[in-house]
Amino acid sequence: MKKQLLLGAMILCLAGSMTACSGTSKAAQDNKAQEKETYTLKVSHVQGDNAPVVQALYQFEKDVEADSNGRLQIEVFPNGTLGDTVDLVNQCKTGSNVAFMTDAGRFADIIPDISVICGPYLFDDYETGNKMVQSGVFQEWCGQLAKEGYKPLSFNYYEGDRNILATKPINSMADLKDVKLRTGSTVQWIDTLNAFGAIPTSLAQSEVYTGIQQKVVDGADQQVITVHDMQLYEVCKNYTMTHQYQLMLGLVLSNDWYEKLPEDLQKILVDNSIKAGEYSSQLTLELVDTQLEEMKSQGLVVNDTIDLTEFKAVADKVYEAEGLTEARQKLLDAVK
Repeated sequence: MKKQLLLGAMILCLAGSMTACSGTSKAAQDNKAQEKETYTLKVSHVQGDNAPVVQALYQFEKDVEADSNGRLQIEVFPNGTLGDTVDLVNQCKTGSNVAFMTDAGRFADIIPDISVICGPYLFDDYETGNKMVQSGVFQEWCGQLAKEGYKPLSFNYYEGDRNILATKPINSMADLKDVKLRTGSTVQWIDTLNAFGAIPTSLAQSEVYTGIQQKVVDGADQQVITVHDMQLYEVCKNYTMTHQYQLMLGLVLSNDWYEKLPEDLQKILVDNSIKAGEYSSQLTLELVDTQLEEMKSQGLVVNDTIDLTEFKAVADKVYEAEGLTEARQKLLDAVK
């Protein structure tokens, strides 16, 4: 009887061991299969090949594919060929394999506080803005955004400050009254231009040149890089350095798609996005002055002596109206 019990126990132990081994073997097989699987991420931007951020995305493509040994393929689509930003936001929500470059204001209706980084006169230079987007406060907002379906890889792509490009000279805020200016759909930008007395007008970035030509708009709020890259100085000759926002962009993709990647590929994406953001930002900083001088030689009149006192005064009211005064203070405190 004892021998039978002992034999039974041995059989049970052996069966359990085989089950454990089988489970371990299956997990190992799954890991190996995942390591062999390849993934493709389509990355979109509205600007053309010459823009620093697009150049950085091409470098991102090379670095990701090299670091992943080809397991993760990146396809870059400039000039908005995958659709406008609104289209891409919707594609990400459905879990598509697309990523896009955007300002944080696009998510104001989901995580209101994160959009404060787009607010007027929040910071004055790249160094401060970079500290803000890497702060614990901003990263917490990014984490909340991921829970809503959108994964920011990094928000450290600096595009310089946005200023007023207009068909007529702008020497004071009064000169902006009823001037139709193209701007993006970001709430802070719309509210700021309204506060300045202008008429913010929605228009795709690719349509700004012809929009000015056809007098659909009287100008736009644009950064130097974009005015140069899209040759807007050919149809709009007055550029007033109002410096209303410093533009930090982020590379964002579907969180559902991101979470399905192996952990090593997730890390490769994040690390190389940060690297690409640093590269893009340095290119921008190196090019801005040169491009501004080049456009001046082509007839662009630059007003860099305008008094910004009244512009900054109304900016405070924008934060109050949007309920972002506290969020602004949190970011300012984070970089003290």
